[in-house]
Amino acid sequence: MNSQALAILWAQWRSTFNFTAKATKGGLIFTAIISVLWYGGCVAGAVATGFLMASTKSTPLLEKGLPHALFLSFLYWQLFPVLMASSGAFLDVRRLQVYPIPQAQLFRLETMLRISVAVEVVILTLGAAIGRLFNREASVQGSLALLVFLLFNLFLSTGMKQVLGRLLEKKYARELLLVSLLMLGMLPQFLLMMGPPKALIAFFKSPPAVLGMLPWNLTAQIVFRESTVVTWAVLIGFTVAAYLFGRWQFELCLNFDVEAARAETRNVSNEVSSSADRWFRLPTRLLPDPMGVIVEMELRFLSRSPRFRLMLLMGCVLGQLLWLPQAVGRHASPTSMVGSNYLTFCAMYALLVLGDNLFWNSFGFDRSGTQLFFVTPVKFQHVLFAKNIIALIFITLQMCFVTVVCFVFRIPIPIAKVGEAFAVVYTFSLFLMALGNLGSVYQPRAVNPAQAWRNSASARMQASLMLVYPFLLLPILLAYGARYAFESELAFYGVLFVDVLIAIGVYWVALDSAVEMAAEKKEQMLTALGQGDGPVMSS
Repeated sequence: MNSQALAILWAQWRSTFNFTAKATKGGLIFTAIISVLWYGGCVAGAVATGFLMASTKSTPLLEKGLPHALFLSFLYWQLFPVLMASSGAFLDVRRLQVYPIPQAQLFRLETMLRISVAVEVVILTLGAAIGRLFNREASVQGSLALLVFLLFNLFLSTGMKQVLGRLLEKKYARELLLVSLLMLGMLPQFLLMMGPPKALIAFFKSPPAVLGMLPWNLTAQIVFRESTVVTWAVLIGFTVAAYLFGRWQFELCLNFDVEAARAETRNVSNEVSSSADRWFRLPTRLLPDPMGVIVEMELRFLSRSPRFRLMLLMGCVLGQLLWLPQAVGRHASPTSMVGSNYLTFCAMYALLVLGDNLFWNSFGFDRSGTQLFFVTPVKFQHVLFAKNIIALIFITLQMCFVTVVCFVFRIPIPIAKVGEAFAVVYTFSLFLMALGNLGSVYQPRAVNPAQAWRNSASARMQASLMLVYPFLLLPILLAYGARYAFESELAFYGVLFVDVLIAIGVYWVALDSAVEMAAEKKEQMLTALGQGDGPVMSS
């Protein structure tokens, strides 16, 4: 790697370090603990895998399970980032083309950064490769095959990222691609819950011989059996093809005109927005100024944001795909927990997907434009009100969409359960808005609304949400517990009504605290929201 590339990486690391050093010690310690626990668990799993691979007694079990494990690692590396709308660390080539760096050097940098997509897979595979070296009955070729399999995934991931990155810049291709990938990702669960077709069962009972020539099967054959020249040639051929594919797509990305693609999208959006203009103007007619103007502005902006449209589509579609097999599958029951509360489960999942954009980081899309709220004669309380109204509008639209889909496809949902789902979701949303207003002021993060292929939540925020969501769900769970204990709908709605009163009280207290905190942390807030992306981007 030449000195120019190293200088860019060094500058990126220094800027990241300087920004992180400004964080509170408690936040740094919390992030460090979560990282140590997670990656420590991966290392422990790699050590256990290494011991299994080094043992001669467990060979029959491993020989049967290794192809499936390698196939799952392949899916995790290639598809999991798509489902999470994340792309790991990657080069922003547009910022680097002004430097005199050869394309080969940039490609190597990009490929190295793709390891961040599946660090867990790399750790576990390396553990298996090292453990295989200590197996007295195995040859070195098994460990080499595992390393070649890693390179195959690495090069393929580089090419897939470039392909998806270009497709996600086109409006309708982006939505179509996301829905297709979501349905593909949920296919195994559908087959498990709904029952696989007979043709598919017959296919797996007597699979064609060509399936044995796939990379994960070839790697397993080399690890546990005597390898042949043909086996090695095909595996290396797959790896070389993945390298050529990744290099080809990376060079196409260098010449890809992002602004032209976005201009095409904007032209289409302008035609659509002209016909929907009267709907966008409704808030200014129904709400007093300045809240009505802010709500209208947010509606227009979010409807044009590729990032938000993707998250909204994921919330509407993925939740139904996730819970539908448990509601109407061959082993499902209308009286089961998911079957009787299907609409509620779908809506609560959508809140998880949309939470970062609507609640926890509501100023992320505004970025440096947030200073407008501080220099104009607008009360910051009204700004937070407007942000919360926007959240309720999109939650209502999502709920209505899911409800209509359920009735169109005749999913058995009683009318009473529809009202119950709306009541539960709105109650939970009040708690989310209360803490979300505090989080948006205390830990704001700039989010590029045009960059759909990124996860805007920081590692610290994601870890915090894992602890916060169960805590916020406790009042809702108490209502369901009351229904179960007293076998009464009156008990359920009585506890839920108390939850609403508590949520309103918490909301007002948190709102006042957020307004006071915004006045005290105005400079820090604007500085954080004004942070731009460097040449190495991450999610």
